[in-house]
Amino acid sequence: MRDLTKAERLLQAHQKILGEKGTLKVLELDVTSEESVGRAVREVVGVEGVVDVLVNNAGVALAGYCESTSIEEIGRVFDVNFLGVVRMFRAVVPHMRNQKHGHIISISSVSAICASAGLGFYGASKSALESLHQSEAPMLANWNIKLTLLQAGNIKTHDPHMVEKLMVGSRKTDSEADAVYDKHIRNKREAYSNFIQLGLPVSEVSEQIFNIISGKIWKPVVQTTGEAEELAKKYFVDRTWK
Repeated sequence: MRDLTKAERLLQAHQKILGEKGTLKVLELDVTSEESVGRAVREVVGVEGVVDVLVNNAGVALAGYCESTSIEEIGRVFDVNFLGVVRMFRAVVPHMRNQKHGHIISISSVSAICASAGLGFYGASKSALESLHQSEAPMLANWNIKLTLLQAGNIKTHDPHMVEKLMVGSRKTDSEADAVYDKHIRNKREAYSNFIQLGLPVSEVSEQIFNIISGKIWKPVVQTTGEAEELAKKYFVDRTWK
């Protein structure tokens, strides 16, 4: 967890669900820092001796267009959503190779399948993540390391400020264009605020992740909802016969 001040809520939820049946230790980890990633993984291995499962869940979203978004803002999205996963791979794969097993699950998005207007950079970062998985999976299988992508659809978050936290491109062009971009982003935020209330509860997504880890679900790519699965079927059509 990047911000340990938020750990108490997680610990309370763990206590409520599992009581004394299991232990949970929250470590500080910032996926944009190779030093932080390495330190956290070393601590896990030092205590547990192994790394059985890695779930890449850290992510940031960005609404904007090429004209209205700075290179720094785009870089921030890729630093977390893509390079953060690369850093985690590099830290855990050597341990998984040595122990001859492991499972890496990365949270992707339906935006990697079809990015909606204004979410192109977010979708591109998730597409990059999926390409990484596709490239690494056959090689890591040599050491019995499984890779799974979870393409998330709309998820109903417990964070009431989620929409306000959405990064918005801040680059200015000219007054006429800025007015159009700003209006669209305002509408996007309003629609997203309503749409998110219809999403899949976080608890159900957590259950899917548990089922993937336990082997109840085993596919290299899993969608969180039926709508996401239908979208995947629509876009992932085998055209090699044409």
